Amino acid sequence: MATVTNNTVIGAPSSTGGLRVGETSVALPTGTKAAIDPALKLVGLVSEDGLEESPERSTDDIRAWGGDIARTVQSEYGLKVTFTLISRTEVTLKEVFGQDNVTTTVDPDDPGTSLRTIVKNEKQLPFRAWVADIMDGDRRLRLVYPNAQITEIGSTQFVHSDLIKYELTLTCYKDSSGNNGYEYESVKTA
Repeated sequence: MATVTNNTVIGAPSSTGGLRVGETSVALPTGTKAAIDPALKLVGLVSEDGLEESPERSTDDIRAWGGDIARTVQSEYGLKVTFTLISRTEVTLKEVFGQDNVTTTVDPDDPGTSLRTIVKNEKQLPFRAWVADIMDGDRRLRLVYPNAQITEIGSTQFVHSDLIKYELTLTCYKDSSGNNGYEYESVKTA
């Protein structure tokens, strides 16, 4: 289980997994045990629902004279990933609101305290690389989305009875190899 102190993740991802994010130019891992570039930062805690991938395929039936299906062709493909962040780290907030929309300064009213300012505006969120590590005993699974963008953010509730949560949807676009994402799995065989 990840260790939590002041709503931040400390140390490497554990059996609960870890989600990292960075620039699309960062070198991405191509296996489950490959080192993670330190430029990929832990984004914070993900809710117990984890990540959900939703591949989208559209097909069209081509019909022959008489109405029989002669062939089904794929006309579209897309990949979306949804998850909920339950942390309010600076990394989390910069992903949700935009890199330039979150600043931390010294609070002018209390010089011993930091003041975090979040600007909310219409600026489009950037394309980012995302890496998720999932571990279960000897099994390791790594999901890599090299060119993804947050395209949907659910409503946020500020209530006394729950955490502040950010429900996010990533749209995964093709990378330079024409792929929307990668999945690597290792299982001990001996």
